[in-house]
Amino acid sequence: MSTLAERLRAGAAHQFQHEQAAIELLIDCHDGATWLDVTDFTNSCVVDEGDGTATINWDRARGMFDSGDFKGYFDENGRAALDFAISLGEDRFRFRWRGKGENHLFAAADRAINWRP
Repeated sequence: MSTLAERLRAGAAHQFQHEQAAIELLIDCHDGATWLDVTDFTNSCVVDEGDGTATINWDRARGMFDSGDFKGYFDENGRAALDFAISLGEDRFRFRWRGKGENHLFAAADRAINWRP
C-alpha cells in the first residue's frame, strides 16, 4: 500500500505546479515533522480519490486554518508553512495564469528572503 505522501504526489502529478509545490510543503515542512502526521489535518482535509491517489481539499484547509483549528500544532514557522502551502494549493498567487516570464518575480522574492550576509 502506498503512503499518504505517495498518494498525494500521484494525485498532484497532473495538476498545476503550484499544487505540486503545496503538496511538497505539506510532506516536508518542519524539522522532519509533517502536516501529514497531524490527524486533525488529514482526517478533515485529505480526500481519498478511490483510485490510489489523494488530494487536499484546499477550501476546507483554509477554513480550518483561518478559524484557528491548527494553532495547537507546531510553532509559528510550522503554521506559516501550512498557511503558505494552502495559499499555493488554492492558487492565491494566480500561478496558473502567469507566464514563465512573470514567475521570475517570485524567484527573486525567494532569493531576497533567503539571502544571508
